Amino acid sequence: MVSHTTDQNFEHDVLRARAPVFVDFSERGAFSSRISGPIIDRLSSVARGRAKVMKMDPEANPDTVQKFGVREMPTVLLFINGELVRKLPGIRPTGVYLNILDRLN
Repeated sequence: MVSHTTDQNFEHDVLRARAPVFVDFSERGAFSSRISGPIIDRLSSVARGRAKVMKMDPEANPDTVQKFGVREMPTVLLFINGELVRKLPGIRPTGVYLNILDRLN
């Protein structure tokens, strides 16, 4: 199951995490979210123990959206040791995220 984070919890949930963290920014109810949602859910399941996968509602959390320049929905950001290392706008297959994760090890 994918956890959700907020502007208030972002530092604790993402920036201080020991594992790599994928953060999915998707608008609730949007057509693209209905497509990307299952992809992110699968990533969370397959990457369990290797990376955290979180979702963030961009409308409810504008500070984080602005801070990291998220302009397109959906967008997935990858953080390692509190640093943004990849920005992946658009819908991508689960394998793309897993390949990135594999290259980290």
